[in-house]
Order: sequence, then structure tokens, then C-alpha cells
Amino acid sequence: MALTIDIINNVRGLFKYKHWDLSNGEGKLFDNFCKRLEIIPNLEDQKFIIELSRDFLCVEMVNVYENIQSVFFNISEDIYNRYDKITILPLSESICGNSQKTKSGQAYFYFLKSSDFFTWFDYFPNKFQFSDIININYIHPKKALFLIDDYVGSGETVKDIFLKVKSLYPTIDPNNFYVLAPYAQEAGIKYLKSEYNITVFTEVLRNKGITDNYKKELVPLYVHKMENIEDLISPKIKQGGLSLGFKRGEALIRLLNKTPNNTFPFYWFDTSTLQSPFPRRIKL
Repeated sequence: MALTIDIINNVRGLFKYKHWDLSNGEGKLFDNFCKRLEIIPNLEDQKFIIELSRDFLCVEMVNVYENIQSVFFNISEDIYNRYDKITILPLSESICGNSQKTKSGQAYFYFLKSSDFFTWFDYFPNKFQFSDIININYIHPKKALFLIDDYVGSGETVKDIFLKVKSLYPTIDPNNFYVLAPYAQEAGIKYLKSEYNITVFTEVLRNKGITDNYKKELVPLYVHKMENIEDLISPKIKQGGLSLGFKRGEALIRLLNKTPNNTFPFYWFDTSTLQSPFPRRIKL
């Protein structure tokens, strides 16, 4: 259905509040956002999406690089003093030496490796080293692993890589295995800590868009609204186990040219006839 003038003005107000480009440029964000709203026949549900979107975080490159550095300052000096050596690696299966699969965390790893950032840590002389590959020399009670990524969503990627490392080096202690990510979902951090005793350090902590932001008694109503909206987009969302985002993550975030699948599919799920406002990946 065609959007009313009031809804279009509400969307314009949202874009102004979020400092999103109204000129449409590459990606046609405004057009795609409005076209996606048009498939929602209920005016109140359209307003719900606009309201929810006020908490949507679009991360620019400069913010990622600034915040990955900030994460190091969020770590207590006690942890730094606990170890003789800290090895910094990308959070990627490639560190195990048997995968060519790349992860976005590798970009931030190489950024740190090539920067002069660690001159700030001169009071920890010779504490840090960088490595692309893990080996047995890094597995020791007095040595820590810092694995770098841009974002922790459900925690499943961290879990998979930790278990792969553990299969190679069974003596590894999860207390010495840390993940550093400038952006993270609170649910993913709690999952990793409770199930695997893995600590995640972050700069920007994100909560669930509906469950954590609405009164408890209203949560089922808004979850049902979102599920109905997903059905209007494509039945493949539920069929693929992506309702409310992967692992029902309810995330509201996009990083650079990538929208994590933890984010509500309204924002990123493309169909053959309708492009999403924030596709999973676009060319920069």
C-alpha cells in the first residue's frame, strides 16, 4: 500500500535523527526503506518499525578503528599483569592453518598490527606479539590469546573457533582466551561466559531491540508484530531459522558494508522483487 504523507514525514524525521542520507546516493536507502514499509498494510505496524529504527546503529569505518583501540583501554591492568605474553590474532578459522575463509576481524587485526597504537602500552614492555597462526607456544597459563573481531552477535562464531582451537590444543584454558570486539550483543557475551567461560571485551554493548526495550508485558505483542511483518517479506525468513535475526538476536546494527544476520531481517533480507534498505553485503 502507498505510504501516507504522515508516514513519509516520519521516515524523513527518522533519517534526519539518524543522520542518514536522504539524497539516496548508492544503495537508495530512503527509497528502499519506504518500499519495504509499503508491504506493511497496518499503519501502526509501520510506525512500530520507524520507532524501532531509531535505535538502529550504522557504524562507519572511522568508528570501528577508534573503538577497537578503545577496547584495549577497557581491560583492567590486572589482566595485563596476569600474563607474561599476550598474542593478538584475528578471530578467524584461518588461525588454525586449515582454512582460507576470511573474516572481517582480520581487517582490524591488520590495522592494529600496522599501526603505532601499542606505543601507548610501553609500560608493558614486550608484552604483545601478533600472529596469523596459533601454535603450541601460545598455550600456557602465563600466556593469553586476544582474538580480534569487529562484532560479536550470537557468540556462535566465537564458540566454533574456540572449539576448533581446543581440538588442536586440549590443554587451552578458556580463562586465557579473550575476544576483543568494538561492538557486541549483550546476549552473545552472556552466552559465551556462561557456556564456555570466554570473556568478551567491547566498547559498544548492544541489547535486544524488542525484548530489552519494551515493557515485559508488551514484548509478546511486538514480537508477534515483527513476525507478521517477516511473513509479508518472505516465508523463507522463518524457514531459514532467521526470524528476529539469527538465534532470535533482535539486533539493530550494520557495520561498514555488512549487516549481520543477527539483525532483524526487515532491514537486510532481500527478495527477488524487493531490495532491503541494509543488504547483508554491498560493495563499498
